[in-house]
Amino acid sequence: MNQQAMPPVPQQKSGAGKWLMGCGIAAIVVLIAVGGLAWWGISKAKDFAKDFANEWGDNFPVGMAAMAVKFDPQYELREKDPAAGTLTVENKSTGEVSVWRMGGSDEENKTFYMIDDKGRRVDMKQGEHSPGESIFTVGEVIETSEPSAADGGVDATTGEDPAPMP
Repeated sequence: MNQQAMPPVPQQKSGAGKWLMGCGIAAIVVLIAVGGLAWWGISKAKDFAKDFANEWGDNFPVGMAAMAVKFDPQYELREKDPAAGTLTVENKSTGEVSVWRMGGSDEENKTFYMIDDKGRRVDMKQGEHSPGESIFTVGEVIETSEPSAADGGVDATTGEDPAPMP
């Protein structure tokens, strides 16, 4: 009888070795997934920024206000006109529809404000808000179509002197 030698049995990995190899493979898969998600998120953010800049151009504050109105519980954005820099906004609680345009900036609070079609100042609050609270505050009338001494007798809606001196 001719007996053949048995091939050597491969050495089995220990339990700790299998566990470490499994953790290494899992870590590689997680890194690839996180990298892919980060790449996707960055590309979406770049696309959004490019679209926003193309749509609003120099009217960046009005575009930011349009974005804020979309998230505000009290106001609804009805129409936007990037060329004119205006927003048509509806107050959901009163049903009042008004047109907002850029008013100016408040350097002290590092914010800007809008003026509605009735001449009222519309401020955007900064900081934390309660759920359901509007971030916009519509204040008192600061511009009227009537000329006043404060604006040098110039009509605020047309920028012209209504009664020039002869």
